[in-house]
Amino acid sequence: SEPSGAEVRLEGKAVGNTPFSAADLIPGSYRWTVERKGFVPEVVEALLADGGLVKKSVNLEPALFAGIWRGRASLSLEGKVPTELQKTMQDLGEWEVEVSDDERSMTVAGFSPAKTAKEQGSLRWRMLLSVEMDSFEFECALGASGELRGEIKIQSRGKKWQGKISGLLQRKQGGGQ
Repeated sequence: SEPSGAEVRLEGKAVGNTPFSAADLIPGSYRWTVERKGFVPEVVEALLADGGLVKKSVNLEPALFAGIWRGRASLSLEGKVPTELQKTMQDLGEWEVEVSDDERSMTVAGFSPAKTAKEQGSLRWRMLLSVEMDSFEFECALGASGELRGEIKIQSRGKKWQGKISGLLQRKQGGGQ
């Protein structure tokens, strides 16, 4: 693997570190997980024939987003915004984003986004929250340095607003790399 020294697991059991060799396997289909702290785990499947040799290379991708990110973001809406909605906007300004170690799942303020994807050096998500008569739709991206950018759409009591989200989140000590 690149980097070397990654842990190799077979059916959830640690069986060694890379570079790895297993001589006493019976022919069959195998599913290995190669993982190292600070990198996204990789699953490798191999079909081993009788007396066969299988060689696999794995390039682990750095886990840029794993951990807990906290910070304040500014939310700006177009048009005249009622006072009570401005208060809600202030509450929405405090962010906590938790990204799993394998970067395959995340929560934002305790909610799981409807859609997540890593693309162009950022982690993107889409989320819809409904509270009583209000709905909040977020489309955001978190960069590896903590920069937060996105759009927000709000529907409240029959009226609609849209605007921008921007901020800088800091990785919580002890989270991620």
